[in-house]
Amino acid sequence: MTYILPQELKASPWAARTEVAVAAVTSCGAALRALRGAQILATDDGVQLKTNVDLAAEGWVLGLMEASFPNELFLSEERYDNGRAPVLEGARGFWTVDALDGTRSYVDGFDGYCVQVAYIENGVVEVGVIAEPANSTCFVAIRGQGAFALTEGAGARSLKLDPSSAWPAKPRFVDSTLPKGPAGAVFERLGADLLE
Repeated sequence: MTYILPQELKASPWAARTEVAVAAVTSCGAALRALRGAQILATDDGVQLKTNVDLAAEGWVLGLMEASFPNELFLSEERYDNGRAPVLEGARGFWTVDALDGTRSYVDGFDGYCVQVAYIENGVVEVGVIAEPANSTCFVAIRGQGAFALTEGAGARSLKLDPSSAWPAKPRFVDSTLPKGPAGAVFERLGADLLE
């Protein structure tokens, strides 16, 4: 599995962090593909579905990232939900980790799940990395250096926002279920569409 940073990002002072993040999310993505269809233990509180795969994926990503950056802080979904969030007050920087975003899509057999990490420094996202395991693509961005889609074995493609593109008249949520909680309230207030 080879995802290579483009030259534009290799020159960045954030390149080493980004390479570790890419390795963490893409290898986790491969593990998620391998586990698909295996016995999954799940709990559903009516708002969010949680599985043993969520915990395993987070353990994978955090294992590599914490070993690579032992003196840094990590804010991750499962630890946070279990009351083990780090104290971020006064922290200059920290990583955010959601090692299985889209659990319901994952469990229901849809491709709409991903693995994502970001590094935030002084309240600004410096590095963002998202792996989409279903299509073997990893999206990488470094603030001020650009954003790229890395495809396994096929190199990098620069991503540009087309300023002439019209935004949709109303937001579109892409998921296998209607959003609930705060996202559901936004969905209702804006009269959004759901794309399944």
